[in-house]
Amino acid sequence: GDLMASTTVEVTGIVPAVEFSPNGSDEWRKEHSTRITVKETGERVTSLKYKWTTSKANPPQISEFTENCPSDNIITGKDFTGTYYLWILLTTETGKTNICGSEGFNFDNEAPKVQLTSTPTTETSFILEVLSKDEFSGIKKCELYINGETIETLDIINGKAKYTYTGTLPQSNLICRVVVVDTAGNIGEDECNSRTLLYTWKIRRIVKDAVWRLDGPIDTTEEIWGYPSNNCSYWNSKPDFDYTTGTFTPTDGMCTCKQMLGRWKILNPSSTSYLTYFYQDIGGGPSSESYKVKKYTVVKVSNAVWGDWEEIQSTDANAYPKSGVESKREYSYIGLK
Repeated sequence: GDLMASTTVEVTGIVPAVEFSPNGSDEWRKEHSTRITVKETGERVTSLKYKWTTSKANPPQISEFTENCPSDNIITGKDFTGTYYLWILLTTETGKTNICGSEGFNFDNEAPKVQLTSTPTTETSFILEVLSKDEFSGIKKCELYINGETIETLDIINGKAKYTYTGTLPQSNLICRVVVVDTAGNIGEDECNSRTLLYTWKIRRIVKDAVWRLDGPIDTTEEIWGYPSNNCSYWNSKPDFDYTTGTFTPTDGMCTCKQMLGRWKILNPSSTSYLTYFYQDIGGGPSSESYKVKKYTVVKVSNAVWGDWEEIQSTDANAYPKSGVESKREYSYIGLK
């Protein structure tokens, strides 16, 4: 508490001195105030200046006193941290001077140091660890918030505190924050993004597509069972070819007018696929017809170029394929991580 006893530093018969009330304080506070009282010794004081320093033994030089004492002689110190001493410079009408010093006042304007870390432990839990210290007034309380909601008041013991979050589902991007308040009222805080263990994949993407070429057609004649139709919708048509995948879309097609008429089909869906493209030849009977077959050869010019593997995570175990290539991405499931 405040040390209310007054201390007088006086050089008798030369100049007046001052006393302080309170004269120092052991309490750690953001600011302290003390009233000074001049003890006159026959010399009239014409100037009072003050200065706060961290030294009790060494008073400031006269040139260092730049602040005039207020008219009510109440001096307030603030905005610094540590033990500070108040020094008063008295000057009389005859030019004599005296410097008087107080006992120490304990100031704390420094926020507690705080560090918050999170470690996932299972697919539904994680551990938060708080490291905090305050070198002056000491820690008064520590409050934990998750996504803005007050969760718990933690006890800081030997500069540490822990909290285990347990939910029912995998979680990601939970904003966790701790607010630490010291005895003087200074606030320190820290926050981190927290998550449980998540379902994890390796993924790589195609950065340059493969290039394919379509050679042909080569015309041949084959016997195909079917019935002629003059309005077959597949006459003179073929599917679209994708030069980056080497495939036709769709991979099979057939008109609905008669069985096997106007049909095209991929015979072998490999890197050397062939497209058979049927259209009606003139003539023929109703039981066995002759058709011209156009064959196209699919040739790969260059392979696709893949990027580096990277990791992706999700709270959903079925967010991505467990393996294989899909939409120019290759997936490989790792597990919980």
